[in-house]
Parts: sequence; C-alpha cells; structure tokens
Amino acid sequence: MVFIYVLTQDYFSLNFTKRFKPKSDCMPDSHYKKYTTGLFFGIAVVTSGIFILCYGCIKEAGGSNWYVWAAASSLLICLGLYLLMNAYVHKVKSDIRRKQKSNHHSEGQTA
Repeated sequence: MVFIYVLTQDYFSLNFTKRFKPKSDCMPDSHYKKYTTGLFFGIAVVTSGIFILCYGCIKEAGGSNWYVWAAASSLLICLGLYLLMNAYVHKVKSDIRRKQKSNHHSEGQTA
C-alpha cells in the first residue's frame, strides 16, 4: 500500500506539476481575461433573451403584452451579440499580443 502511494506521489509530482506548471514569463494578459468573461456573459445574455422570447411567445400568444416581451428579448439578444463581438475583438488582440511576444522571444534567442 505504501509502495502504491509513493509511486503515485512520484508520478504525480514528476508528470503533472512539470507539465502544467505555469511559466513566469507566460502570464495571461488582460485581453484574454476580457475575452473569457465577455464570452461567458455574452452567451448567458443571448440565452436568456431567447428564453424570454420563448416565454413571451407561449404565455402572451393571444394577449396584448407581447410587445413588451419582444422588446425585452430583442434588447437582451442584441446586448449579448454585442458582448460576443467585443469578446471576439479581445480574442484577436490576445492572439496578436501572444504572437508578438513569441516573435520577440525567438528573435532574442537567435541573436
């Protein structure tokens, strides 16, 4: 039993920590953080807009308040699409910054 524990501990410490240890010079930039949060909130807002649209269609199909639900759902869907496009812009900026950083490091190593 002790042998298995030591074997597992050694395997874990050798393979997992070296493979997934973050490098100090490879910290994520702010554009990547903005990309992930914008993507999450954009998908959540678009989904809630679609749910509100479905709720308005089912509940207020013959009623007079359907335009309130339609306005709310269109506002949420447009806001969600804006957040998704903003997240895409930050993704492109993050990729450009990462590529510039890798080019800068490769130029420093060859010189």
